[in-house]
Amino acid sequence: HKFALCMLGCIGAAKLAPQLGVTGSFWHPELTVQKYGVFGIFLLHGLVMPLGELKDAVLAFRTNLLLQLYVFGVFPALGVGLAALLTHFGLCSPAAAAGVVMLSVLPTTINACVILAESAEGSSATATCNAIISNLAGVVITPALVLLLVGERLQVPLLQAVGKLAQQVLLPLFLGQLLQQSRTAKATLGGLAKPASEFVLLLFVFTTFCNTFSQGLGIPASDVTSLFGATVALHAAAIALYWFITATPPFRSFPHKKRVAGLYVGSQKTLAFGLPIIQTLFQGSPDLALTTLPLMLYHPLQMVLGSVLAPLLREENARSPR
Repeated sequence: HKFALCMLGCIGAAKLAPQLGVTGSFWHPELTVQKYGVFGIFLLHGLVMPLGELKDAVLAFRTNLLLQLYVFGVFPALGVGLAALLTHFGLCSPAAAAGVVMLSVLPTTINACVILAESAEGSSATATCNAIISNLAGVVITPALVLLLVGERLQVPLLQAVGKLAQQVLLPLFLGQLLQQSRTAKATLGGLAKPASEFVLLLFVFTTFCNTFSQGLGIPASDVTSLFGATVALHAAAIALYWFITATPPFRSFPHKKRVAGLYVGSQKTLAFGLPIIQTLFQGSPDLALTTLPLMLYHPLQMVLGSVLAPLLREENARSPR
């Protein structure tokens, strides 16, 4: 995956020349990346977000309710339990364990879950509408869950966090929606949304690790090893539990295509939404790199495992009577 390789390259570059991206350096990343970069990501996010599709999506109430409860209820419960085990057995630092919880409360991916659902012959409409609902709801639910589950430990002030999110997330999303009314703006900027967002995200990674390495706070190998194993376990558990739940009598009537789409919606977590949120909430924390590490490990993992599952799900779809 090209983005994963670029992300690793940014971490390597930060290790070699941390002075280039530290706070207060010549290009002031604390403003250009942490403030304006976040604003730009969500502005473009709002510009390309197809809110009109929500009208049809709301009609599938039971499916949508199940998937949103899974994304923001069941998955966070798995993450909290896993973080507690990691901390109890001393397998990683408290900041890294907090990162696992942070990962678990994020919305699903916007593009990846739809592409993978289509590849697995699942319902792209179900994946699309729930990705939209999840990311809209996540603007409010994710920060609330973060503050509820890890806010006290990380001492994130409620009013300050809400104010930052209103300025850097809600306002640009709203402005992006207004720009959708301009055909010129959408035609000119719409195609830039994905590459521009990925570029800013890579700058986030670079500057985060520049600050970490410049302070002599390299991530312990034990944390990396433990968190890699933890993210594999978390992703596998999320997939297996969803498949089990949707095989039980209340949900057995779900069409197989919707079930497949839901598997990707329920088990994936967005890097594009998550990294700016973490940056916004935990800006200035010396453990910021550790907090973001679970998400950066999870991102390429979900793409690889999702791609591996696609042909198996296609075969299951061919055998399924539903």
